[in-house]
Amino acid sequence: QASACKPCDSSALPAANKRPLRREADSACRPVGKELPGGCALPGRAGAFPWFPSPRISALLPQIKVTIAGLTGKDPVQCSRDVFICPDASLEDARKEGPYDVVVLPGGNLGAQNLSESPAVKDILVDQENRKGLIAAICAGPTALMAHGIGFGRKVTTHPLAKDKMMKGEHYKYSENRVEKDGNFLTSRGPGTSFEFGLAIVEILMGKEVADQVKAPLILKD
Repeated sequence: QASACKPCDSSALPAANKRPLRREADSACRPVGKELPGGCALPGRAGAFPWFPSPRISALLPQIKVTIAGLTGKDPVQCSRDVFICPDASLEDARKEGPYDVVVLPGGNLGAQNLSESPAVKDILVDQENRKGLIAAICAGPTALMAHGIGFGRKVTTHPLAKDKMMKGEHYKYSENRVEKDGNFLTSRGPGTSFEFGLAIVEILMGKEVADQVKAPLILKD
């Protein structure tokens, strides 16, 4: 378990994409213990992971440890807009550190498709659902829940363009809310709702007072 944030190894990037990688300030990288609430985010290759602000929120709230798990290993994940995400661990290794308080599925059409086709992701989601742990998904991410038969009967939301796919077979009740919570399932719609989504996760894990404290310096519009 890493005790500090590390810069991404640019040598692992494709030659055509070796650009400077942004690194969060060292002051935001602090050791954490296993007793603290933790979440596992699963960015699918070519997904739109930057839409989900959990890593940035966790930098403001170091009581929550976020583990970014790489679906195919620890190699950098290229997102749909050529942003690279550096996983903290492979999905296989991250599973060994579980169970987690929350498992997060980010968005992106191809990323969600990759999550939908992964047997390992299915195993994690089935285990998380059986133990009534929080499952959170945003944008097209909720379609991976449908693909793996997770949360049938729940009220969910997605990006508008993913609605038809999500409702195929009518396994869910659809909501137009920006963030929808039904039991241990939390879903949200897309880029413009990502901070509300991240803060909803903080509120579930740490309480409204802490979520309000995290929200204040973000200068979000009410």
